[in-house]
Amino acid sequence: MAQEIINVVEDFDYDSRNEEYNSSFRKWRASSPSKFAYRYADDTRERSYVAGKAVTKPSAASVERKTLARVSEAAGVALLLYFISEVAGGSLLTYIFRLLNLNVHLDFLTLSMNGSQLAVAGVRTLTLLLKFGIPICVMIACFRLPRKVMLPQNISALPETVFAVGFAMVCSAVYALIGHAQGVEEAQAIFTYKDTFVIASYSIADAVIASILAEIFLRGLLLPVLRQFGDLYAICVTAFCAFMFPGTLPSRIAELMIGMGAGYLMLRGGSLWKCVLLRFLFTVLNFARLIVIYSTYLVPRWQYVMILLLTGVGLIFFYMRVRKSHLLLSNRRTQLSNRRKLSAFMQTVTVLPWAAISTLMLLLQLFF
Repeated sequence: MAQEIINVVEDFDYDSRNEEYNSSFRKWRASSPSKFAYRYADDTRERSYVAGKAVTKPSAASVERKTLARVSEAAGVALLLYFISEVAGGSLLTYIFRLLNLNVHLDFLTLSMNGSQLAVAGVRTLTLLLKFGIPICVMIACFRLPRKVMLPQNISALPETVFAVGFAMVCSAVYALIGHAQGVEEAQAIFTYKDTFVIASYSIADAVIASILAEIFLRGLLLPVLRQFGDLYAICVTAFCAFMFPGTLPSRIAELMIGMGAGYLMLRGGSLWKCVLLRFLFTVLNFARLIVIYSTYLVPRWQYVMILLLTGVGLIFFYMRVRKSHLLLSNRRTQLSNRRKLSAFMQTVTVLPWAAISTLMLLLQLFF
């Protein structure tokens, strides 16, 4: 860059509407003993010489690359644990439940379950606690983010709440449009059983607990440490990681969309709970889709899609009119190009096997 770097922490663009989040994030980067905090400051003093040789100082680019590699290694461990818990954890729990003479079966390729609804709900609830809880504990221990960075809240960001509602509607409309076959299967799996308590319990766990844990994992822990290397980079990488989570193709596309919208909300409003709200509403609207389209046949699928899409776009447009200032999603003090940053993130010994296995599973779903 033509402009000389002075201090990558102080010169970073902390432009969230939550000043408490901005200052906490800057303070963590500047003073935390964590090796995952990217900091660099130029020393403008004359070079000192030892035994006739200049003592060279590492460049900002080299420090950025090394810090990103450390972040990638820790994130890769968490992603691998998530993958193992999602696949092997569900299989192990299914095996244990079958030993207890509970009727439950798991399709490894599609991760779909069938059998007793009580057993299926139990396996899925325990699996979601494992697949999010274990990686979250690992990342908390590694990154040591302060609470105001990991769990920021900004009650006054009401326009961002409107955006969250509108974007959730748009995501749900797209999901309903591309996930018709999956919707039929889900409705058949849920509504052929008459145990209302089990249905309600699992729905609450999937809508509330899963939404909170998923957003703590992705936006509360992963996104802040990646944000040090650029806002747009952090949003795209976290959304891509969610896209590679095991699941059906419509679910993956929905995760990609949620990742982009929730990442924007996190950096724009400085509130994790707006991200949780977006995911929660998306889940609730999906349950509503199963009821009104596939169970009670209240409205055709195309009408449901159009209602959500038009309402969601209207709310997003209202948000854009209220928030006339733009979030640039770019930061001056990053030295590596996005291609080099992506390469540094993907080539560590933990992320590379996770990416390879996840890609293989995706290809199997697409072509087999």
